[in-house]
Amino acid sequence: MKRMTICLLSVLLALVVLPGCGNTTVSSGSSSESGTVDGAKYLSSCRFTEDESYGGVYFSVPKDWEEEMSTEGELFLTFSDDSTRLGTISVKTALHGQTCDAQTAWDNFFSSGTCEDYDSESKNGIELKYAAYQSEEMNVFVAYTQDPNSDKGFILSMSFNNEYTNTKDQNTFFNRFTDTLSYNPAETTVDYKDWWASKQGSSQSTTAQAQPKGFAEATLAQLGTFDEATMTGTGDGVVDIPSPGIPCLMEIHNSGSSNFAVHTVDASGENVDLLINEIGQYDGVVTDYTDYATPTMLSIHSSGNWSVTFRPMSSMQKLDNGAQLWGDNVVYIDESSLSKVSIVNNGESNFVVKAIGMDKSDLLVNEIGNYTGTVIWNQPQSFFIVHSSGQWTISW
Repeated sequence: MKRMTICLLSVLLALVVLPGCGNTTVSSGSSSESGTVDGAKYLSSCRFTEDESYGGVYFSVPKDWEEEMSTEGELFLTFSDDSTRLGTISVKTALHGQTCDAQTAWDNFFSSGTCEDYDSESKNGIELKYAAYQSEEMNVFVAYTQDPNSDKGFILSMSFNNEYTNTKDQNTFFNRFTDTLSYNPAETTVDYKDWWASKQGSSQSTTAQAQPKGFAEATLAQLGTFDEATMTGTGDGVVDIPSPGIPCLMEIHNSGSSNFAVHTVDASGENVDLLINEIGQYDGVVTDYTDYATPTMLSIHSSGNWSVTFRPMSSMQKLDNGAQLWGDNVVYIDESSLSKVSIVNNGESNFVVKAIGMDKSDLLVNEIGNYTGTVIWNQPQSFFIVHSSGQWTISW
């Protein structure tokens, strides 16, 4: 897959599937296929032969689909061709009437972005409703239902990488998939929101009136979780990334006096991205978010002692308005509205600020030395990847 920085919602959909549409065509421009992966051929050749079920939701999938996560709160599957992820599916159930309409379901389970209803039909004994989210990089098809007698329901989402498949083929594929879909509400016994609250240590059960989750809990956590891990060494070294395929934060320290460089490396030993290239001691936080799918290792070049602590994206530091920070860091904001940000840097080397929002991403600053400026950024729930050799602030 070509290197690019993509918006958060696209990554979430690539990691956490959203289901789809019935036998109706969602209108959208087709994306051209690129690379060596023939996504159209893969989708057309899939046969739904393997039965799956989760919380009363029954469906069939091709035998080569992989189960990446199955918990009391969510089932998550992926489908790939030649090790290139083409899409994902997630299934979440609800006990509190959270699937009465598309936007309510979306807000309860994904919390950001807009999902619009476009069709409904009776299929396999249930009334399925269909909705969709579309962007340049990712199309998401959603199927959901709510049992009128018990208020139990589910939301199933299927996302597609637009780099390798077009909207027409995605629609056809999703229509074929939903033909296998059925539901028994009596078997829905776990609510995703209750499960999530218990996972966070809350003793209070959620209801349809539950308080909205913050950006870190609702969105960053869905990028993937794993146990924090710290690795240390002296001189040149290679360490395995503990959670390949999941974007992560890396807090890195180096005590050497010479060149210090850190690359992400794929399974074949090829460099993927240069995270750090500095002289002397180093203390900072970096991320592999911009190209997280391929790396399996870090290659470290150092003349001294070093340490790397891997953390999930949900542990990211929240940025207070106008707070002064130093050096490389990855920080998020969680505001109700935003139109611009003012940025100041006091440093001698390269200063870079990449902004990742729900609907878009942008390179806000790429300068050498001191910088003062105001730039457009209208994503109130977003995070910044900052590279600096000095003190910097972002205010709004």
